[in-house]
Amino acid sequence: MARGFILGLAAMVQRTDTALADLPDNRLRQLVDYWRARRGDRIAPPRAALDPVDIPDLLPWLSILDVTDHGFQTRLAGTGLEAICGRPLTGLLLDHDSTQPLELTLLSWLRHACDQRAPMLVQATLAGPRTRLVMQGVILPLSGDGDHIDKLICGCVALGGLPLPGTGRRPRPVAPSLVEFSAHRLEV
Repeated sequence: MARGFILGLAAMVQRTDTALADLPDNRLRQLVDYWRARRGDRIAPPRAALDPVDIPDLLPWLSILDVTDHGFQTRLAGTGLEAICGRPLTGLLLDHDSTQPLELTLLSWLRHACDQRAPMLVQATLAGPRTRLVMQGVILPLSGDGDHIDKLICGCVALGGLPLPGTGRRPRPVAPSLVEFSAHRLEV
């Protein structure tokens, strides 16, 4: 069941390219520029070429994931990401046994970035108890051997929160659920 859902989500990745200049948030552009500078003429830079501390404005919103035979394991997750999700993310395994729509969507995006060996621009609207939060992010492949993608570095930002009717506040969602999403290949 979950595997069929993942394959359906992968088919929904839009084939259009999005230019770096079209990213609405400067922090995401900085991350992609940093990744591109470390990449050189390779398909992707190795993990050793990147230091998350070099991107201080985005550090709370960064994650680094290992690519495993069964999915992805979070090695680093920023405090902002953990606050939005309402739980620790470091060590979290995302695999084909996941059943949550948000995890399955994320898994599809991560797999697509690995399969295409290309950066992805993703956007999701998340709903919590009293708010909706629009998040945009980039998924950037890393390669230790210059051929196979073995890690991913991801950064995301909140584009804005919308209070649900009757609340008038913009609290962060706790254990958010996925409302809508989109994904595009990022032209770098």
